[in-house]
Amino acid sequence: MWFDDRKDATPGSPVIPVAVYKLLNWPGINLGVNVVVGNTGVITQSPPNDAVFNLETRAGSLLKPASITVQNGNSAVKSFKLFSFYYACAAATQEGLVSAPAPCTLTIKGFNAQGTQVASQSFVYEVKALKQGQALATVDSHFTGLYKVSFEVDGGLIGNTAKVGVLDTFSLATCTG
Repeated sequence: MWFDDRKDATPGSPVIPVAVYKLLNWPGINLGVNVVVGNTGVITQSPPNDAVFNLETRAGSLLKPASITVQNGNSAVKSFKLFSFYYACAAATQEGLVSAPAPCTLTIKGFNAQGTQVASQSFVYEVKALKQGQALATVDSHFTGLYKVSFEVDGGLIGNTAKVGVLDTFSLATCTG
């Protein structure tokens, strides 16, 4: 359901930023199409589309730090509360095709409108098979009144391949006024 209404992502397509989605800005987070080849791959919570981050350019630099933010000061949304989301980590090609699941620690941090960090939580993704689903991340009650949430996976390469985060099916509420 999340990201599946976006029809601009197709397997093998260039990286497409999520940009503004559900009244929030998603810098550094890109649309992906769930790719499971044979017995290898991450099965997203609500295929076919998902969101991926930590993608590298061909020059080897990250596209942008990944986050969800209130669009700007003129937006109707003034803050949001994050409840949960599904996540996984995987090896990925530079073109963004997700392949084998990879173990990782995903850390999220929440910030208020003044830029002060108000919450932080880490989740460990364990790999038990070459083809497996995402894990549910239920966040604690400090992830409320947020202006921004950042996402980061522990660094490193898997061979010559970058490790990426794969996100889907967010539960959040926006606050207006």
